[in-house]
Amino acid sequence: MRAPLRAALTDRALPAERKTELVGSLLADRASAEAARLVARAVVHPRGRQQEDALEDLGAAASARRQRLVATVTAAVPLTEQQRDRLAAVLAAQFGHAVHLNVVVDPEVVGGLRVTLGDEVIDGTISTRLDEAARRLAG
Repeated sequence: MRAPLRAALTDRALPAERKTELVGSLLADRASAEAARLVARAVVHPRGRQQEDALEDLGAAASARRQRLVATVTAAVPLTEQQRDRLAAVLAAQFGHAVHLNVVVDPEVVGGLRVTLGDEVIDGTISTRLDEAARRLAG
């Protein structure tokens, strides 16, 4: 979750109705009304958990219901539809289930991809490779 959005959704002074409206506006035309209600409920009433954890649990439950996995892919630039399809196919073959991709664009990774699927992290980003090279040079 991006910092300004996180700040708004975790602000205890912001009424639940405003948080629900914010979630609704963010998900308008992107999710069903039922999904938007579930997300709003997880944000407003996370039941003692961090909101991000509640949302991840909600996503995992939806994926399990659809019998597919969810991978978070971090890239420096948006992926084309062809790149998304190819990556989803490779991951599906590797993990034995259909894979839905949530792509996060983060220019700080410079290039390459970081794929997080459950507890698995495949980090092929240039920023990580540069960090590793710097550590090796430092001794």
